[in-house]
Amino acid sequence: MYQIIHVLGIALLCAFLSACFHKTLPIAQENPSLDWSKRNQRLQALSQWTLRGKAAFQSPKESGSASFEWQQQEDRFSFAAFNPLGNEEFRLQGQPAQVKLYMANGKQYTASTSEALFSRTVGFAFPFSSLMYWVRGIPDPNLPATTQFDTSHRLAQLQQADWRVDFQNYTTVDGIDLPRFIVMTSSLYKAKVMIYEWRLIL
Repeated sequence: MYQIIHVLGIALLCAFLSACFHKTLPIAQENPSLDWSKRNQRLQALSQWTLRGKAAFQSPKESGSASFEWQQQEDRFSFAAFNPLGNEEFRLQGQPAQVKLYMANGKQYTASTSEALFSRTVGFAFPFSSLMYWVRGIPDPNLPATTQFDTSHRLAQLQQADWRVDFQNYTTVDGIDLPRFIVMTSSLYKAKVMIYEWRLIL
């Protein structure tokens, strides 16, 4: 159990400086002319992408960081975390009603949702299903949300599922503003995500 907690902790949680990222996307320019309803509509329509970056996680007992690659194809996804040497530590794969976790040591775990899988393996329900929306800069439409916006009508802060999500800055990919640096905070945990590559299938 400790090994599973350690590996997932490395991939998802700890305070770190953006200077540790050797490659980052440019920050998006201000664009007040595009209102939130239009942005939200475009972002909701995004259902296929590949993104790469680094994530860090901090809990009361543990912290760490790792690089990751996330591939999303409609309602199927694959999320892989890598150690500093570039070796895959684990891969999370999901489709409706089934999520699987493949560990580097060969162990496998299955659950009906990512939250159930995280509860089983690390002891708390990390909101990965909501993260699929947050990473696009939109609230999870399945949950109540409190939102704040910047001067360009992009999501600046979101409170949802007992988490506060701060969108520190955005980048522009194929004419669409997407999150570049996200900070997620709950009562016990803190996670940071820096994205250095977005690839969209429009």
